[in-house]
Amino acid sequence: MGRKRAYTPEEFVAKLWQVEVLTGPGKPVAEAVRATGRLTRPTTAGALSSVA
Repeated sequence: MGRKRAYTPEEFVAKLWQVEVLTGPGKPVAEAVRATGRLTRPTTAGALSSVA
């Protein structure tokens, strides 16, 4: 299974901006991150999982 390509700096900044806009009116950060789409992070086992 191939590894997904990394986000470009522009894509990453756009995701952060979207989260900032959603959290402004009081939406929890975790909910805002889920609403912007999938980001992944390594787990302690080394596999990838969704950011919750």
